[in-house]
Amino acid sequence: MKAQAAQTARSIVAEPAKHIIPVEPAKPVNFRMNPTSKRRAFGQPGVEPRWTHGDKDGVGTAYAASSRIWFTPYVKLLRSVSDGRVIDLIPEVAGRYLGDHKGLEQFEIWKFNRQNRSVKKGFTLRIQAAAAFCLHWSANEWTTVEDTPSLAPVLGFHFVDIPISDIQRAPIGFTFFWTAENRWEGRDYAVAVE
Repeated sequence: MKAQAAQTARSIVAEPAKHIIPVEPAKPVNFRMNPTSKRRAFGQPGVEPRWTHGDKDGVGTAYAASSRIWFTPYVKLLRSVSDGRVIDLIPEVAGRYLGDHKGLEQFEIWKFNRQNRSVKKGFTLRIQAAAAFCLHWSANEWTTVEDTPSLAPVLGFHFVDIPISDIQRAPIGFTFFWTAENRWEGRDYAVAVE
């Protein structure tokens, strides 16, 4: 059997024109409105679709009476209404979107092509760059300063996270020291705290 299949495959590769099956052009399809469906909504099985036939090889519709595409969601909807709950709910996905988000850390990301002007209290300000750096920054208008080396995850960027407390009022001021080039950025940046 394998030898026969191999022989057939070789003949198709050697002479592809012999194996092409001619296909007839598509015939125009005339949809007729079901006379008993005058009070039914569009999309219900048996109701005429609201589009015209284009130059296609075939026309299909999810609104045909025999359509499984229309029938499957309809049965799920009926069952969900009957049970009073969504029957195909995935708890992990529902928890991601409907669950309690209070334990999640909120970020505001600053990068050279997206220089945010402000960050909300309680958020974490993440400073990102393409190369390794040491962030020279202050949370009290340069009265005191901190130097924080950037971290480098495997995603190809470097970052420093600055948590913004609920009592923070002064803007976060910072500049960059590029460690690989051993040079300062030469410019100060500031992000206001709201």
